Amino acid sequence: MNQEDKTTRAIFSKDDTQIVKGIAVIMMIIHHFISNNPGLPVTLSFDNRKMVIATACKVCVSIFMVLSGYGIMRSWQHTWHHHSHEASEKKKVLLYCKFVYNHIVKLLFSFWLIYLMCMLLFLMRGGVLKNLYGSGRQGVLYLMKDFFDLYNLYEVTPTLVGAWWFMEAIFVCYFLFPVMNLILEKGKIIGAIVLALGTYSPWILYQIRQGFDRHTDRELFYLFSFVLGMICAEYDLFSMFVRYSKVLPVKGLALIVMTGMFVIRCRYCLIVDPFFAVTVIFVSVCFFSRIPNVSELLKSFGECSSDIYMFHISILSIMSGVSFVNDKCKVAVIIFFCWSVGLAVAKLKATVHYQQLVNRCLIKDRKEVKHG
Repeated sequence: MNQEDKTTRAIFSKDDTQIVKGIAVIMMIIHHFISNNPGLPVTLSFDNRKMVIATACKVCVSIFMVLSGYGIMRSWQHTWHHHSHEASEKKKVLLYCKFVYNHIVKLLFSFWLIYLMCMLLFLMRGGVLKNLYGSGRQGVLYLMKDFFDLYNLYEVTPTLVGAWWFMEAIFVCYFLFPVMNLILEKGKIIGAIVLALGTYSPWILYQIRQGFDRHTDRELFYLFSFVLGMICAEYDLFSMFVRYSKVLPVKGLALIVMTGMFVIRCRYCLIVDPFFAVTVIFVSVCFFSRIPNVSELLKSFGECSSDIYMFHISILSIMSGVSFVNDKCKVAVIIFFCWSVGLAVAKLKATVHYQQLVNRCLIKDRKEVKHG
């Protein structure tokens, strides 16, 4: 291995990110396959293994949030590196606006294609828009809220797929990113601590009030995971995982820490998920990223994880009435089917040059326009 390869391998790469996303999206399917309440403590026992696995797989949400915070922070660092020499405070604000706008546009376009596909499937299965969204102006308003994935904002309104709340949470995190990043920039370590404590406080109150049946699928509860990802990017913690991932004692420590987090998660549930998510990422880097065939398969899942997230509920709904030998076979087929559809959607996007359409809607730098 040459010096360049060593340098490349010493960072938490895009491939590493996709592998972790692949793990998270499989966990998400398992979590939604088995009916469970992830906010309730579970007993660790062999007889209760399905519920233990199903509730623990809820960590997928925090994993996606941590990776989203990490990704946008890395993207901003790259953007700022190329503009810091010429940007005044006013230009920095404009740069933030363009940066957030571009990220939201990319997110919306990835959502709209799946929304239209799910809508077509809904109508083909005999669904009626009037029954879903209502009639008149209110029905149109609810449809538009759902089309822009804002159905979970302020008050919950009718939606085609309930699992889409996560996209709206990401929108909110993207909007708040400039403010949160400013706190990290100006406050350094103190800023990171204040931001972390402030965004974790909803979970602290949740635990104090013992409101385990409360609906927590809101951005308020997952801001901390996003901030945790930002902090990991700011202090390059994931790259540190990569650098020490080949050291045998570190591998053992990673497994011990994740097992400990898993046990604590069963007792204290959702409030542990952000930290549990980081340990899953740590173990992924130590093990799954090192196994050639497994890493390639997980990477493939990760590359279409966004699409799988958006349509997997529809597939679960279709497959719910299909009988299998046992649940293990059924969930394996569903995972394979979701992956296959994800690959088909990726192929469709490439065929219709979907990314080119998205690129036309982005605000580009003058240099990009000149050379594009």
